[in-house]
Amino acid sequence: MSGQENRVLKSIEHRRKTDLAQGIDHGIQDILLPSQVVEEHRQGGVKTRRDQKLYPGYIFIQMDLFDAAGVMISDNWHFINQTPGVIGFIGGDAPVPISVKEIEEIKAQVSGEGEKPRPKVLFNPGDLIIFRNGPFENCEGAVESVDVDHSRLKASVSMFGRSTIVEAEFWQVEQAPTDDKN
Repeated sequence: MSGQENRVLKSIEHRRKTDLAQGIDHGIQDILLPSQVVEEHRQGGVKTRRDQKLYPGYIFIQMDLFDAAGVMISDNWHFINQTPGVIGFIGGDAPVPISVKEIEEIKAQVSGEGEKPRPKVLFNPGDLIIFRNGPFENCEGAVESVDVDHSRLKASVSMFGRSTIVEAEFWQVEQAPTDDKN
């Protein structure tokens, strides 16, 4: 269940420890809840950092779910499936494992340690924005360039019939809503 990932992870780890103490092994080798640190800019330029889940609603578990003959090990299946907050597997009733390459890509994405936290909202050249703070409040513009390292952007704003380049910090602007009424 989306939003319950941490609770489900703790429940699985607790139940696994309890079962291992009783000599019951469910074949779990690794559990991964991919997240990364993002930086948010609030009103007044206040920066906050928080963990953001890369795959909301998903926990990746490396475990023995099938025996050598390819038959599902029902105890292992039920151990995970009966955890409160777990509503299913990728693949439905017959879970489909993801490839080693896919999990390595996820781990590489997570292991960006030492890197500067990325902004919560990424702007790209051409994006339409609305200024929410500063001298151009409520004006619309188009992003010309982005400086992620300094959390700033340059946007083209129409003033007095001419296009003017304006510099702003990420917290001063937001993405303009799109009109997708098709």
